[in-house]
Amino acid sequence: MPELRWILLLVGALIVAGVYFFGKRSRSVNPGAAGQQRIDPVVDGEVDVPADDGLRKELKRLESLIVRDNDPVGSEIDLRDDPGTPERPPTDPDRVVVLNVEARAGELFTGLKMAEALDKTGVEFGDMSIYHRRQDVGGNKRVLFSVANMTRPGIFDPDAMAGFQSPGLTLFMTLPAPLSALDTWDVMLPAAQRLGELLDGRVTDDRHSVLSRQRIASIREEMREYDRKQAVRTVR
Repeated sequence: MPELRWILLLVGALIVAGVYFFGKRSRSVNPGAAGQQRIDPVVDGEVDVPADDGLRKELKRLESLIVRDNDPVGSEIDLRDDPGTPERPPTDPDRVVVLNVEARAGELFTGLKMAEALDKTGVEFGDMSIYHRRQDVGGNKRVLFSVANMTRPGIFDPDAMAGFQSPGLTLFMTLPAPLSALDTWDVMLPAAQRLGELLDGRVTDDRHSVLSRQRIASIREEMREYDRKQAVRTVR
């Protein structure tokens, strides 16, 4: 394709040269009246060479090819796959990674105890009436993961925590994230474990199975694989 564009450009240049040559020759064969000096019209400092509409359109098209050839690498990539574009908003993630902090059988967490534990874990109440862990990324505070009530509709009312009870909390991170998947996981996992300690609860996975060392290792490997695929995709 680049070779074809340069061939077209060369053809266009030859056409322009031909028009200029024959136009100049025509003026020399048919000079102006005796004693008068012929002055060629000038537009923007260049001789205005007559050309039909078809030629002008062709030259414009050739000019556009040159601009494309000089565009930065990757400028023609379809951005619909980019999570940062309106075609693929952050609310439509590739994947959601979930952990739960559940009360022991027959027990419930009280609202005040949950609020205290969440505060000590560094998460803050915010958008969508749930809690978020934010971190400075590129000069902006970005959400790494969020914490919701484990029972529907999943929200909290800070003014009603004194009389509130719940069987557990759900922590979730969406991918792609502001940091790498593995780095984000390495922030969310300790937070879940800390909440489990503070609330005397158990940490479970997305299937509500107790989070074992094997399961932790498996999720970490999944995060590494996700990051690897993202790196390959970025290169492409």
